[in-house]
Amino acid sequence: MPVHDRTSFESLYTGQPRWEIGRPQKALLAVADRITGSILDAGCGTGENALFFAGRGQTVTGFDFLTEPVNLAKQNACERRCGAFGNMVIDRDGKAAVARSAERYQRAIKSR
Repeated sequence: MPVHDRTSFESLYTGQPRWEIGRPQKALLAVADRITGSILDAGCGTGENALFFAGRGQTVTGFDFLTEPVNLAKQNACERRCGAFGNMVIDRDGKAAVARSAERYQRAIKSR
């Protein structure tokens, strides 16, 4: 499996990356009831997994190192009624997002 850098991910996001399916990933849905507490979603992309867990009332911090998917994640949150996702932080800078969150995470998920 190739190792991707920022440029290759930016290139993938000019189209539709295969992992961006417009809904939470099946593997996470299959075990969702076992994922409890606050969640750190590393590489959240457009935020589908983070939005799913935030919609269940869990505190979620998602981050990605690309601007475009983070902007799309924020847009997706707003389209799904921002107020319902007040317990979610999405940012391009993982360190800043985690620092602002002030949560100790019970779970970490890796999108994609």
